[in-house]
Amino acid sequence: MSKENLNPMHIRSLFLMFLLASTQSLAHPGWGLEVSETGTVYFTDLVHVWRIDADGQSRIHVANVHSHDLQLTTEGQLYGSHEWYDAAKQQFRRSFWRADAQGKQTTISAADAVRVLGVPVGDRYLMPHSDLHQQYTAFVHESDANTSTELYQQPMGQVDALLPQAQWGVFADWVVQGGVTYISSGGQIRSLDQQLQVNTVLGAVDGLPYSADAFSAILGLDVGTAKQLYLAHYEGREFLTYDGQKLSVLAESDWSWSATGIKQHQGHVYLMEYNRWPWSDAVQVRIINPQGQIRILGRNQVSDGQ
Repeated sequence: MSKENLNPMHIRSLFLMFLLASTQSLAHPGWGLEVSETGTVYFTDLVHVWRIDADGQSRIHVANVHSHDLQLTTEGQLYGSHEWYDAAKQQFRRSFWRADAQGKQTTISAADAVRVLGVPVGDRYLMPHSDLHQQYTAFVHESDANTSTELYQQPMGQVDALLPQAQWGVFADWVVQGGVTYISSGGQIRSLDQQLQVNTVLGAVDGLPYSADAFSAILGLDVGTAKQLYLAHYEGREFLTYDGQKLSVLAESDWSWSATGIKQHQGHVYLMEYNRWPWSDAVQVRIINPQGQIRILGRNQVSDGQ
């Protein structure tokens, strides 16, 4: 483009593109999104866990928790973690919590949390763990004594094999259905069955190449009836579905938003999005009804406690 063609509108567009591109690698979104049987929606913005009630009002449900993922039990108990950097010990630390329908929070042990937040592996529940600095993955076994042991440790990669030999990318979200665990790993979708076999469900051949960037590709993940997968593609700004044969676009995010979480519930699909505009920290949830109509359900209130 010549200098003569650089009018103020061009300059503004290029500036906006630069800002979004430069902050993409810095973005650190959560993907925790849960829906109760009564339609109450819970989502995280990495500062609080928010609740969208039936009246459409967004309220803080659990304050001051840095949670990437959430899990809601059939009894209506919401589980999550809180992660922070301990400067004194120069390491990241994590605790776990449980909240009832009124938002009353209780700190729980890792052994209790892993039974809800973890992955069933044989007769145990383990927590997938990625170490970006050392470039390895493992499955953490939390004992009743609140101590942890790393099992199935392997260098990062994309090797399908039995679990002890399989190699994974950075872990994001996971969901269990019919004895099979589906995991977003390295930007791809992998499965872990009851025989501990790891397979790539969606990979490079489907347009989802392996990536070492934890926040570049698939973050949120859900599974519906007939094992239909629902995916939130962060970098692609798309919500996708996979029916076992075809990968399809369900919805797209607007230019400054990116897809982070997805949940299907009673014929509706809930879409969670993070605003990549610099210093925004806005998170919103949209809903698709059975007729395919989309509307904004609610947002966090960034000025409230952030």
